[in-house]
Amino acid sequence: KQSRIDMDAWRYEIVSAGEGQQGSYKIKVWTFSKKTKVSEDLFKKYAVHGVLFNGIPAYKRTSEKKPLIMDPQVKITYDDFFQKFFADGGDYENFVQFTSGTPEIIQVGKENKIGVIVLVLKDDLRKYLENAGIIKALNYGF
Repeated sequence: KQSRIDMDAWRYEIVSAGEGQQGSYKIKVWTFSKKTKVSEDLFKKYAVHGVLFNGIPAYKRTSEKKPLIMDPQVKITYDDFFQKFFADGGDYENFVQFTSGTPEIIQVGKENKIGVIVLVLKDDLRKYLENAGIIKALNYGF
């Protein structure tokens, strides 16, 4: 059900959670829900979506990370690709891993703000998007 929601309507926040392994981002993904339990898949989708389209804001001693896809038209142009990519069981799962066991839960009004730490394999994700023709290689034009 969740994968059919318009990606622009997804409600989440991401912040850096420190330095990840080489070629990855360690991030904390927050989502909002009336329930205290949220699907791991949803956190994974949000993490990859954030790295692709929003980037990661600077936090504490980490610098801002730009989104892998800077052009907002790409999301529209390749809508079919991204619908399949973010579908349940989609390829997005290959680029994210959980690193924290217990979610952090904060009561915010009538909702819960739920956060987990994940590792997004951004170099592998970039290479996948380059091979699919979605983005150009970093060395393109040299």
